[in-house]
Amino acid sequence: GRRFVPAPDTSFAALREEQLDRLGDLIEHHADTDALWRLIESGAPQGLPFIPPGAPA
Repeated sequence: GRRFVPAPDTSFAALREEQLDRLGDLIEHHADTDALWRLIESGAPQGLPFIPPGAPA
């Protein structure tokens, strides 16, 4: 097969950082971040349906 050899000035860390920044911007502008924080801090509300082997613990 063929070998992949990136350009010497390629920074994969910088490229990854750019992708994470874009993802963060998308979440900030298009998701209900207040609801996400409530889920993170308090968990899912009681009584939601689930698909086994999920939920009851």
